Amino acid sequence: MPLLLIFVLIFLSAFSWLIEKRKEYFFLYIVVAVGGAFSEAVAIFFGAWRYSLADVAGIPMWLAFVWGLSALHIQRTFSAMSGFLILKKRNGEKS
Repeated sequence: MPLLLIFVLIFLSAFSWLIEKRKEYFFLYIVVAVGGAFSEAVAIFFGAWRYSLADVAGIPMWLAFVWGLSALHIQRTFSAMSGFLILKKRNGEKS
């Protein structure tokens, strides 16, 4: 089990959430982490693929943290792009 990777992902998760302490971001992180890991476990159960170093239910333990982090980054990217497009529209620029 790659413990260093898990510790780095926990640190990045905490740091990422501390940037904007919003309850909905924390909720999003938990839901996507659990949902993504569960989805992968189901896919592995039905033979779609497999991990060579699986820890729990056929998936690596660090994978849930990656799912959660990706959800936060996608949310922030969407928010930033939405704000940029709204500003662009207000200034009369074409998209």
